[in-house]
Amino acid sequence: MLKIKGTLILLLMMLMVAPTLAVEDNLTIIGDDETAIREFLRIYLRDMSPPDTETTVFVGQFPDELGVDIPEFEGRIVGAVVREGPYPTTEMIFISPESVDVIDQQFQTGMEAMGWERIGINYGQRGFIFEQTAYADYCSTDYDVFVNINLRQIDDETQARVNINHADPYMCSQNPNMEEAQSQDPYLRLPKLIAPEGVTMLVSRGGGGGGGGYPGTLYAATSTWLQSDVLSLAELVEVYDAQLVDNGWELLSTETGEHTSLSLWTFEDKDYNWSGYFSLMESATEDGHYYATIMVEQISE
Repeated sequence: MLKIKGTLILLLMMLMVAPTLAVEDNLTIIGDDETAIREFLRIYLRDMSPPDTETTVFVGQFPDELGVDIPEFEGRIVGAVVREGPYPTTEMIFISPESVDVIDQQFQTGMEAMGWERIGINYGQRGFIFEQTAYADYCSTDYDVFVNINLRQIDDETQARVNINHADPYMCSQNPNMEEAQSQDPYLRLPKLIAPEGVTMLVSRGGGGGGGGYPGTLYAATSTWLQSDVLSLAELVEVYDAQLVDNGWELLSTETGEHTSLSLWTFEDKDYNWSGYFSLMESATEDGHYYATIMVEQISE
């Protein structure tokens, strides 16, 4: 059973602290009446549940009985939502000081030691990373219980959501191991590139991604806008080049001018050879704004 030391009052219950409370993610909560808070939770969560479902909200604590064994972690409990009925589920939320990668690995090690099977591959974010995330699915041996964990980095902490689905999950019974099918997925070949200090990803300005093809023509790409008032285009290229080298990429050639830069790379992964492309283009209208693109393409044998 999951046991976490410490408590953190559920976000909505924090309304009792002050009439107006600003929290992360540009969220402002107004109101401090406990009765109104409970009414809001009751109606909001009731309408999110299937008919004939009994919903119980746990604030700053977890249910005493989960019905399954999952690993123990240190952290702050936020709370849980338990739904009993045609589609019984339990969702638990906690905050950990550990990184996303550490929690993901700890959970995998603990689950597999308890006999759970991790299915598929953790996609998470690839390319230009706005925030560290991870998502993993686990099935019980007889496929009657399905568990997933969703991790998200917020500042220097990790927010974890553990979902237990007691129904017979389609994913487990139909395809218990998708790793082989995903082994050539070009998206998984994209590196994780972190914006250096002093550089901001302009998520609201847009970006994109794409991919597809078939073996021999597989490719994936993603792009984003960056803002830097401290690093020039050439300095940005140098920083990202270092990250690509750390990912095992080998530089073939590079061309950097006053306003644009393009570098060509190669690397090997999953017994296949891949080409890599990294480009930066300075905005013609906004000083210090750059459009960055990273792409991978499988090299035909």
